[in-house]
Amino acid sequence: FLPLDSIQDETGLMAQGKVTELLVRKKGADDSRLPGKDESAEAIRAALERAGAPLPPGVSVRGWRDYAADYIAASRGDNVSMRVMIILLFVLSFIGIANTMLMSILERTKETGMLRALGMTDGQVLLAYALEAGCIGAIGAVVGMILGCLANIPMVAHGIDYSAMAEQMNGDYGYRVVALFRSAWNVPVVLCSGLVAAAVSALAAVPPTLRALRMPVTDSLRFE
Repeated sequence: FLPLDSIQDETGLMAQGKVTELLVRKKGADDSRLPGKDESAEAIRAALERAGAPLPPGVSVRGWRDYAADYIAASRGDNVSMRVMIILLFVLSFIGIANTMLMSILERTKETGMLRALGMTDGQVLLAYALEAGCIGAIGAVVGMILGCLANIPMVAHGIDYSAMAEQMNGDYGYRVVALFRSAWNVPVVLCSGLVAAAVSALAAVPPTLRALRMPVTDSLRFE
């Protein structure tokens, strides 16, 4: 903190007796975290009114969202592009799984005909292949989640330090950022990813199985 009288004149900041901005934080707040609801502009404005100190003309209270409007807009654009990328990755994964299941079931067309000849209905054969594919997808999802969690542990504990880059740029990004980026744990997303992987694998087995079931049993037994 600097006394105002030491920064008013030409040897200081030449503020000419005026202060244009005052940063207000809750006592004991972590400076590395964004202000919470009790530090919002509305909360500060209401506290001033309750204290009998209404804002004078020309003075306003603004929250961090007002100052970071451009950054928030850019972040929303990044979120859209990230969702598009996730959809493309999902489509590619589905195509890969579907192709694998297609080849696997076509190679077992004779086995499918034998199961039908022994009395299994089309629904039972379809259910058997779907359960098999779902179990394979679940095993792959569990392995992927374990590897992903192991890779995420150092990111949560240590993160990536961009402070050297920030020093080279004099810390001027146009908005306030933290130079240490860390990951976070999102258990619902991890669990849902595993369930989605198993469900996609099971669904990918349906089209090739239906194709094999449309063949007559005799043709299936002679299939090479």
